Amino acid sequence: MTANSAEVIRFPVRPDNETGRIEVDYLSEPFLLFADAGLHVDPKSGIDRYGPRSYGTSLHPKNVRVGIIGTAELSETAQTWMARNAVGVAGDETNRSFPGFAPDRGFFSSLSFDDGWNATVSLDSREAGCARLLCCPGSDDTMKALVTDGSVTLRTADLN
Repeated sequence: MTANSAEVIRFPVRPDNETGRIEVDYLSEPFLLFADAGLHVDPKSGIDRYGPRSYGTSLHPKNVRVGIIGTAELSETAQTWMARNAVGVAGDETNRSFPGFAPDRGFFSSLSFDDGWNATVSLDSREAGCARLLCCPGSDDTMKALVTDGSVTLRTADLN
């Protein structure tokens, strides 16, 4: 099968083998473009082998700032998990390895964390946000209610 061909597979719809059938078109995976014009169908393999598409260009970030919205516990857990896995993760017979998010491999960038980039949401504010979400008739009103809730402050773009 070539990259542009499709295979038609037919199979019975009902277990009693009635004549109803579904026609299914199988399309092969598209190639993804990575650094140095590298092509691969698997994003993990492409990142591992070539790096991200922007690598080696002026658009590639040397550093990625990470901000987390969640409870204090979630923010701490997420930051610890990301920092631990940024060095890379060994694979096994089922899962391929992850090269990491580091300046010398994987995404060829580093991760930066700062509490000032996080928004902490308490359980009470989430409950209040849910209650306001239920009482607001339109999506714009819902978003405004969640963002302007007195117990949660988020920096947001213009909602209109």
